Amino acid sequence: MRSLAILSIAMILAIDTANTPVSVALADTAGEVLACYVFPAGEQPAATLFPVVARLLAAVGAPFAAVTQLAVCCGPGAFTGIRIGLAAVQGLHLATGCPLVAISTLEAWAMRSAVPVRVCVPDGGGGMVTQDFDAAGCAVTPVQPFSSEQILPAGWAMAGPGRGLPPAPLAGAIALAAARGIGAAAAIAPLYLRPSYAEVAVQHPSRHPR
Repeated sequence: MRSLAILSIAMILAIDTANTPVSVALADTAGEVLACYVFPAGEQPAATLFPVVARLLAAVGAPFAAVTQLAVCCGPGAFTGIRIGLAAVQGLHLATGCPLVAISTLEAWAMRSAVPVRVCVPDGGGGMVTQDFDAAGCAVTPVQPFSSEQILPAGWAMAGPGRGLPPAPLAGAIALAAARGIGAAAAIAPLYLRPSYAEVAVQHPSRHPR
């Protein structure tokens, strides 16, 4: 973390509670990370997320008024984690009027590659999904189920947990995606690719005996 010389610098606050590890980052409007916090295993973001944001702001010597954009991971990922992140940024948006943008887990992973990339991530329900991105991180295919028969074009890389790029917190990549204008700003909604276990239990009680 570094202290900002100009407290009025515009910043992006990026939150990822959908993936492991959970992370929060402050970045400038070019996407350069100024401060980042990675939640250790066992720490509950639902209880400590806002204090973490406050500590990051204090670390760079800036007030919350310096935050000009909110960015959040909308999934796929942990169902409860997705909800925590979306609820947090929507609450901040309502309280401050700060614009917000939703970045998918796939878009965040694509930010970590400098070449065209095929991202493959868990869908939150035991399966895998994939999406292709160009070198700028813009999607060129829709999200679709992963198949081992899919042929990777020459010159492309693979990304995702355990696939090419090493694991890393995604909050910084989410901030970079927001800085590049990637993501959904019109409708902030979770990217659920499979029903939650609670929804399955309601629809099919016999599968979840009490």
